[in-house]
Amino acid sequence: MAINDSDLFLINRDNITYKLTGEKLIEFTSDIPGDLTVGGSITAAGRLTGKRLDITGGEGGSPASAIVVYDNDNNENFSIRADGVINAGQTSLTTSGRQPAESTLVLNNTNVDGYSIYSQSNGTGTFAISTDGTVSVGDVNGAPLITLQASNGSASFAGTLTSNGITQYLLPTMGNGGQLGWDSPTESLRLYANSSTNTNATVQFHFNQSNTADITFDQGGTITANGYSMASLAQL
Repeated sequence: MAINDSDLFLINRDNITYKLTGEKLIEFTSDIPGDLTVGGSITAAGRLTGKRLDITGGEGGSPASAIVVYDNDNNENFSIRADGVINAGQTSLTTSGRQPAESTLVLNNTNVDGYSIYSQSNGTGTFAISTDGTVSVGDVNGAPLITLQASNGSASFAGTLTSNGITQYLLPTMGNGGQLGWDSPTESLRLYANSSTNTNATVQFHFNQSNTADITFDQGGTITANGYSMASLAQL
């Protein structure tokens, strides 16, 4: 044992130096070949590094938190519980990958019938991505409002769908607009045109992206083509 003015004590054994300084710090000048068991807590002034860190449990909670990280105000900011649950504040992940396997977040669920992402709002499922890539939005555990099916590319929407200025409505509630529909009882394909005033609705055909209608079907049953109505065609 060696003692000097700056150290409380020094122990040198098997070429490993253990030093307790006046600031109550323990310094190891070389690697510890075996295990280090501490009955209390360890406060590191710098980095605590190693090839492997095994933690079997911790204080508080049920189950106990295994790893807890505090911010500068001593508030719990990040924790990993013994059952694998991670609790975190605002999380930001930054990477520079280009390929799918180098993405910022890679999730691999080996259960082909499971989910890779599942989001909840106050305990209710609102968004999910299954392991096959199917996306569900809304009541994930019941009847999702939006479903993008990965197996066949189909998409279903419970509400209205707007694309490039054209809105597809549920037919019973369709207001001012138009769409194609299929009527199963009559086995007919239907083209709907609804006006906000229930009058003057027309169906127009425009060829070669012309702004002028080439053929018009109006609500009263008249067909107009090339400037002539069906009523005057018989006189030609």
